[in-house]
Amino acid sequence: MSLPASHTPRRNRPRSVTTPALKQPAALTSGLAILITTILFLLAFFSLRSSQQQAKVSENSLKKLEQEIQGLESDLERSRQATANNQSDLAREKVIRNELLGQKPGEIILQVPERERQQQKQTLETTLNSLDEWKKLLF
Repeated sequence: MSLPASHTPRRNRPRSVTTPALKQPAALTSGLAILITTILFLLAFFSLRSSQQQAKVSENSLKKLEQEIQGLESDLERSRQATANNQSDLAREKVIRNELLGQKPGEIILQVPERERQQQKQTLETTLNSLDEWKKLLF
């Protein structure tokens, strides 16, 4: 007893794996995934672009600061050289005047002994002390 092919039992019938009802949600799901992916890529693109602009601004400000530092360093070096020249000239003149008793034309040099210097300091101190005493008495 052979049955026609249309009358095969349900167990033996091949089942279709995809149905038209399942294809539509898959299409919607893949479209939605493409949309989400596109949005994420756009966000990443704009984020990278803004980061690049910030990096350029930082780079420009860094260059300006480096130029300013170089200018300040050159000014500092010039000041140091000028100070060294001035100090060396003053040091030479001090040695010439004090140790070698050198003088400029038309100049008279007086040497004050150490004892007189100490006495002058003491008189200045006593004068200041006496003024303080008067201030205390009057005020």
